[in-house]
Amino acid sequence: MLEEYKRKRDFKITSEPSGEKRSTRKGAKTTSAKKKTGKKQALTFVIQKHDASRLHYDFRLEIDGVMVSWAVPKGPSLNSADRRFAAMTEDHPMEYSDFEGVIPEHQYGAGEVIIWDRGTYSPDEDGVYSWDDKDEANARMRKGLSKGKLTFYLKGEKLEGSWTLVRFGGSKKGKEKDWLLIKHHDEFEDTERDITEEDASVVSGQTIVDLQENGAKKIWTRSGAKKANPKTTGKSSKAPAKKTKGRKSAKKHVVLDENKLSEEEQEALREHRTEKIRQGREAANSTKSKRRAS
Repeated sequence: MLEEYKRKRDFKITSEPSGEKRSTRKGAKTTSAKKKTGKKQALTFVIQKHDASRLHYDFRLEIDGVMVSWAVPKGPSLNSADRRFAAMTEDHPMEYSDFEGVIPEHQYGAGEVIIWDRGTYSPDEDGVYSWDDKDEANARMRKGLSKGKLTFYLKGEKLEGSWTLVRFGGSKKGKEKDWLLIKHHDEFEDTERDITEEDASVVSGQTIVDLQENGAKKIWTRSGAKKANPKTTGKSSKAPAKKTKGRKSAKKHVVLDENKLSEEEQEALREHRTEKIRQGREAANSTKSKRRAS
């Protein structure tokens, strides 16, 4: 359920939702909104751009009453050739889908958060959709989670089309949370456009930079926008850069304490190091090839 989410946060300090409302993550059957009201209702998704120790995108899908979450360092791509690494993180409460503001210093994930995109989605494996039936959609997504492959159609304000999340770490210890986010071939695929250049919130119009420069005047929640408390959530969590007069001071060597990084940040760091190793090998092979040619 949400034990890990709650354990990592002090809700007396952070304005993030506490997740006290009941969730059904373990697979209990829910009563669909259609049966209650006669209206159609689909599952929801949200992508939050989050500048913690490292900038990344939190990709969240509603499944069984909670937001199942992945941290995507590079954000989504419209190019089906791109394989975007996605580290699975702890489940978040449904209310988190409406959170936008500043997570205070010394709190887990401290930094600025905007709602980059949001909307509804349906599983779409084999071209079959479940827009009108939440129970059916939840069951299909639950099955996909257990198999390590989710296919779904997003209807957001920035993203639309079919996507997949696939686990590639298998059952190996430490790798079971390694996934890839991939765009499917469809009419919304675009090999030229970088969708992450559209960097404003779909709720407030603010960017991460706006929050860093001005703090958060408002904190967005499910019940609407409320005035931010500058002592905890109104200011940026980033210390302003100190200006130096005269000669530039020598840069200090900073030792990174990986034990203090969050789970998604550690995953992103491993991905970064792997990419650096790959680039180094390619450069070395290229040098060898040039030497042989000469």
